[in-house]
Amino acid sequence: MHTARHPQKPRGYDAMPLDTARGSLLVRVLVVTLASALGALVGLVAGLLDWIDGADPAGAVLTGGGAGAGALALALALASVLARGL
Repeated sequence: MHTARHPQKPRGYDAMPLDTARGSLLVRVLVVTLASALGALVGLVAGLLDWIDGADPAGAVLTGGGAGAGALALALALASVLARGL
């Protein structure tokens, strides 16, 4: 019997609290995934803009790869600083 002072929790409520290591791992995986997607998008746009500007395809790929790697590094560094709380 439960009372108003002690409401009954649903089944599985305490199965995985949000402050466990598994929850933290999930957040890290999501952050890396989003940063990688951002880096790929920036690299794609930079490569396309370079190719449209008249660069040969190999040069456009190198430009896009460099821009994507730089964007990925910047996004991961920013996420690390924000995770520490500035």
